[in-house]
Amino acid sequence: MHEFVVLRRRRRGYIWILSQFAVVFSSVIHVGDAGQTLSQRFKRTYKTDVNMDAIGPNSLDDASESWMHSSPDVDEDLTHRCTRFVVLTMQRSGSTYMMDRLKHAFGNNLRMGWEAMNTDPSQSGSRLLAQLKLANQSETRETKKNILQNLGAKKWATKVFEHFEEALTADGNCAVGFKMMGPQVDDFSVDDSLELLRDPTVRKLVLFRRNTTAQWFSAQRACWFNDFGSHNRALDQSSETRLLTVERLKRGELCSCSPDYFTKLQTLTTSKAHLYGAWYKALQATEQDWQQISTEELSEGGWLLNVGGLLGLTVRNSSSS
Repeated sequence: MHEFVVLRRRRRGYIWILSQFAVVFSSVIHVGDAGQTLSQRFKRTYKTDVNMDAIGPNSLDDASESWMHSSPDVDEDLTHRCTRFVVLTMQRSGSTYMMDRLKHAFGNNLRMGWEAMNTDPSQSGSRLLAQLKLANQSETRETKKNILQNLGAKKWATKVFEHFEEALTADGNCAVGFKMMGPQVDDFSVDDSLELLRDPTVRKLVLFRRNTTAQWFSAQRACWFNDFGSHNRALDQSSETRLLTVERLKRGELCSCSPDYFTKLQTLTTSKAHLYGAWYKALQATEQDWQQISTEELSEGGWLLNVGGLLGLTVRNSSSS
């Protein structure tokens, strides 16, 4: 049995191939895998507490357990001025911190739009509609949502990418992107987004928080005390909002969160498995470049170099790597 981890890119006349080759005798070396469920294998690979069996037996195959996947052996659309990408993630996964680190690492060669698929008045999608003169900032969210859905996820994403590309003035390679948070946050369902998700010319960064309990706790604290900031783990142990949240949860008091799957831990666990499972299935439908990053590794720097390779950018600030 041969297992490969391949990243293949054709960009501006050259091909970069990173491959890892391993020969595995499953009957001898991988005897421990026999009879293991998808959830057990996923937990072993990613050290996560998410029950991936809830997704269904055919939603993910062994290839999905590789951090990097092969891209199609075709030329990119050379009319794209910059590499285009989306971050696939959920709330309370550290995505704002991640994107701040990306901006610091790649400087003016990177332009991002945060939640471009979300037309809540406080989110990027609403502001982008106004900047593109497709809606007034004062219009209702329902009106803005209808405008987005009439365009479709792929066409709207293309408009956003082009808008960011026009605003970039830096020389050399560049990248533009935004994050997608899934249904109940974005204005598109996964099915609505399939054309974009399967597009191999748009790179994908999958941000996944392995510790679902910590993610749920973070959502509960944000819900109770409007505390949506990032927290240093070492300094946060004695913070007032953390201690108060602990006490309320001990008493069985749950804050009714939005999205509602953050209210109960089990509901979050199941919803998380289904959402990421649907994303992985869409990514596997076409061979394309994508990278998974865990929230727990964001404070390190190695992932930035991997993202730079995926997006064709060089880390400019050494303090970020």
